[in-house]
Amino acid sequence: MKRTFILLIIALALLPCLAQAKLVYGGLDKRYVALTFDDGPSLGFTEKVLDIMARENVKGTFFLIGHKVMAQPELMARLAREGHELGNHTFTHSKVTWLGDDKLAYELKQTSQLISEMTGKSVKLFRPPHGTLNAAKSRLIQQQGYDIVLWTVNADDFYRAGRGMRSHSSIANRVLGQVKGGDVVLMHDDSQQLVDALPLIIAGLKQKGYSLVTVSELRRKSSQYMAEQKKEPAKI
Repeated sequence: MKRTFILLIIALALLPCLAQAKLVYGGLDKRYVALTFDDGPSLGFTEKVLDIMARENVKGTFFLIGHKVMAQPELMARLAREGHELGNHTFTHSKVTWLGDDKLAYELKQTSQLISEMTGKSVKLFRPPHGTLNAAKSRLIQQQGYDIVLWTVNADDFYRAGRGMRSHSSIANRVLGQVKGGDVVLMHDDSQQLVDALPLIIAGLKQKGYSLVTVSELRRKSSQYMAEQKKEPAKI
């Protein structure tokens, strides 16, 4: 049975562009979960996240901000060396709906070129900052050759004015309480709270029987799952 993913952050205005843009919410095979990290590379935190991932033998997908990429060549080299998937998160972390088309295209190109030059890896995935998107920008991003990656589980691991930030245990409990398999989990590799929560999240997901993969691997598993379902005889 196919799983339907619902993301409240997607405005109804986006629906007309779904046929053109490749939008990734999550996967169909519930045995797998993709861990993703936004807003890096962040000195003092990304390397701790990578230490945890290496210790647990887990690969993730990192959506990187161009101006941070420029400042952290050693972290970029390590991300590539350790086999993580790299995605584009614009150069300035501006909402794409605030950028003119030329400016957005420039930020996409500039960020991807920097990532490729530093790591030798091509960039095919894009995540819009703040999850903000509309039909016109979605078409433009797809025309530039990117698949747009959103998420199904939000760790809510960032500072909110007037409320502050969740504790590491609250972040872990939120993720573990929401994941049902096939999910793309949104996190940010820029705080100690996330660093402290990550071992709990990974251990909890493994205990539940999930395999942790990159976004592209989750998509491949979903394609395999769909092919397998077509081979099964119809149930009467």
